[in-house]
Amino acid sequence: MEEMLSEIIGIEFEIMSLKSKFKISQNRTDEDRISIIQNLNEKSNDNYLIHNIMQ
Repeated sequence: MEEMLSEIIGIEFEIMSLKSKFKISQNRTDEDRISIIQNLNEKSNDNYLIHNIMQ
């Protein structure tokens, strides 16, 4: 193990751009999505944003 420690190197990257995906239950059936939306609506007002995005 000691011999291998000298072989470890570090690298550094500069991030020039970042792309992301926004996915909310896209792989669910319509029935599941409706149920999720109803449950979010019933739970609390904190879920309002997610509820609106999913509709």
